[in-house]
Amino acid sequence: MRVAVTGATGFVGRSFIQQFGKEFSLRGLGRSGTPPAWLPEGTQWKSADLYSLLDAEQALKNCDVAIYLIHSMVPSARLNQGSFEDTDLILADNFARAARKAGVKRIIYLGGIMPDIAEEELSVHLRSRKEVETVLGSTGIPVIAIRAALVLGPGGSSFEMMRKLVQRLPVMVCPSWTSSLSNPVYVQDLLNLIHALVNEPGKKSATINAPGPDRLSYIDLMGKTAKALGKKRYFLPVSFYSPRLSLLWIELITGSSSELVSPLVESLKHDMVADAPAKYKRLLRTRIDEALMKSSAASTESSSKPGGPARTATLVPARKIKNASRNESLVRSVQRLPLPDQKNAIYLAELYPIWLQSKLRPFLKIKRNPDSGVVGFYVLGLKLLELTLSQERSDPTRQLYYVTGGLLAASNSRGRLEFRTIPSLNCALSAVHSFQPALPWYIYKFTQAPVHLWVMNAFARFLATYSNPVP
Repeated sequence: MRVAVTGATGFVGRSFIQQFGKEFSLRGLGRSGTPPAWLPEGTQWKSADLYSLLDAEQALKNCDVAIYLIHSMVPSARLNQGSFEDTDLILADNFARAARKAGVKRIIYLGGIMPDIAEEELSVHLRSRKEVETVLGSTGIPVIAIRAALVLGPGGSSFEMMRKLVQRLPVMVCPSWTSSLSNPVYVQDLLNLIHALVNEPGKKSATINAPGPDRLSYIDLMGKTAKALGKKRYFLPVSFYSPRLSLLWIELITGSSSELVSPLVESLKHDMVADAPAKYKRLLRTRIDEALMKSSAASTESSSKPGGPARTATLVPARKIKNASRNESLVRSVQRLPLPDQKNAIYLAELYPIWLQSKLRPFLKIKRNPDSGVVGFYVLGLKLLELTLSQERSDPTRQLYYVTGGLLAASNSRGRLEFRTIPSLNCALSAVHSFQPALPWYIYKFTQAPVHLWVMNAFARFLATYSNPVP
């Protein structure tokens, strides 16, 4: 069986490949052009930027099952404009489209346990996980959605943050969110479940809760973590709930980025508990004390080795991008747009320059050549930007333009602009990828970049008015 694993350098992806690389014909997908040293012999490595639909299509060729482990909370460019939930959306849509074209028979997706509350009350993080489930299943490919709470294991982002807090703070003031309940699951149990699902025949979508056997509060979990680490710690519960204060506290103590910590902290206000299906309970049986002892011991051992523990991010960290060559993807900007009734991506792509010219008249003039697909943006006769439609890569659900010239784009920029529709969520996306500005970086960052963001947000407001006209 040919199995593709996205997020192959992440916590779960790497562990799955290392354990089951000899059992399946595995293909690890990651942004690095060089296969990682830990890759088992016989496992394929495919360099792929999943923000590129073309890359995603090539990466999934000839695969039967695709395991989707991508979360975009870590920045993937020097400048990222847009929320993580919108970048998650475009990644999931690319993956679903590519899987359909490649003939993938099944997608296995690792998301989060959903509290039994109204969808509008969910944290942004959990709502995003649910949207990804929806989009992955939008093409008709069966999706097996695994919903797990905190995953315990060395290298896991949530576990490592908790371990560092307990290890570094002898006394902790615990806000009210620490009384929320969770069913932490041991990473080995989760890997065994994924393994079973890959082997399991089936042509229907399913949602499978993957809780551990113990249900406890986060403050009790930290107490048990202290015991596993052999530390004596004091926890002082308080009644207030302050996500911002918790965010600053966790960032300061653990050294984790706000992009990673913020969505996770917001989700902690919910009880993340569920019951496992009877069919899979035998796989999810490691008790919390045993899981913490094994995870803590392995994490301590890994940290003491040269190179430290395995990376937990599935996308390239921003600090790596900053030190990369000038040919790297410097700018990414993704915005969600309302989708007017009965309209498609062609409509949005054609409306955008018309609306923009009317918004910025008389300063901006836009010249469109429908035959060549070239759109030029001019100010005082100077061509600021030139976009060229990719006819072969565009369709009514997606219009792709390459940046082919203009004073604002570097001569070697491989930038692209796209509009796409997400009918399953009744919305659309505009996205800029791999854009390299001609302006010096800090001038661009405080001039052209915020102007682009303002323009796209204004276009979204215009579409919202169009979609919901006042009677």
